[in-house]
Amino acid sequence: MLTLNADAHPLMNRMHKPDPKVGRDEQDKRSVVPIERGDVDQWLEGTMK
Repeated sequence: MLTLNADAHPLMNRMHKPDPKVGRDEQDKRSVVPIERGDVDQWLEGTMK
């Protein structure tokens, strides 16, 4: 599953409740990144730019 940090995203950062046991700057809100079916091979076998 491909994810990215969603702390700064205006909608996705609302999807996770804050953990009161962890400092605000230590929490990482993650969101799934959908990719098109035709891009799967490129994502799996591509090179980093």
